Amino acid sequence: NGFLEIMSNSLTKIAYAIEPREVVQILNPLSTDLEIMRQSLLFSGLEAISYNQNRKSPDQKLYEFGKVYRSIADRYEENQRLGIFLSGARSAENWGHKTETTHFYHLKATVDTLLQRLNLKQEVTISDLVNVHFEVGLAYSRNGKVLVQFGKLTKAVLKQLDITGEVFYA
Repeated sequence: NGFLEIMSNSLTKIAYAIEPREVVQILNPLSTDLEIMRQSLLFSGLEAISYNQNRKSPDQKLYEFGKVYRSIADRYEENQRLGIFLSGARSAENWGHKTETTHFYHLKATVDTLLQRLNLKQEVTISDLVNVHFEVGLAYSRNGKVLVQFGKLTKAVLKQLDITGEVFYA
């Protein structure tokens, strides 16, 4: 579908902690940029988008399969996740059509298609997403379990990584 796979490090900065009480701390970190295990694929994907934007490649369609980590009480959790990122133009400009900027409904169509292919679209409950990282978004749940959260990221999150334009994440 035109997406490129990224593979990023599971070690990350403490500034990217989503839930500070559940951080998995590295006892002997190599540097201050690699001091905790990531809790989300969000910031590693945004680092890739920032890197590419700084090299004059603003149009990104990226995905990553990766693990996220949490420490709850005296045990550790390790879960597999899929992150999807869209930014810039939807497709390259050519003589046949104008450049169309990526928007929320392109990400929604991607998520809906993915759930349909996985046969998870039936009996899905849709609700508005309330999350500090998202300006606007939706959450799909099934049997009380959240399947996916997606939407447009806030300008504060993008500014943290020096990203211009809009970024959509699932």
